Amino acid sequence: MRPEYEEPRQIGYDTYGRPVYASPQRMRVDPPACRHDHQAPVQRQSGGAAKWVGIGVGGSMLAVSIAVSAVAVAVSAVALTCCLLVLRSMWRDYQKGR
Repeated sequence: MRPEYEEPRQIGYDTYGRPVYASPQRMRVDPPACRHDHQAPVQRQSGGAAKWVGIGVGGSMLAVSIAVSAVAVAVSAVALTCCLLVLRSMWRDYQKGR
């Protein structure tokens, strides 16, 4: 096994008398020699237009479902308001009759 770093080299002393070493330099490591042929990795196509058409169709369906839900909530609110107005009117009539 070859060393990955060279041995530290002393380059002097600091003001306290301790040795100062040069920073270790990374040695060049050759890639392992093998006998089979390496080919560059092939980047696969991600679907291109079909992917975007699918996203568009899915987004459109989501938007339509949200719109239909909003209409259903609005119709329910109007029906509840009408019901409450009729019940209030009936309650007032009932109170006046007593």
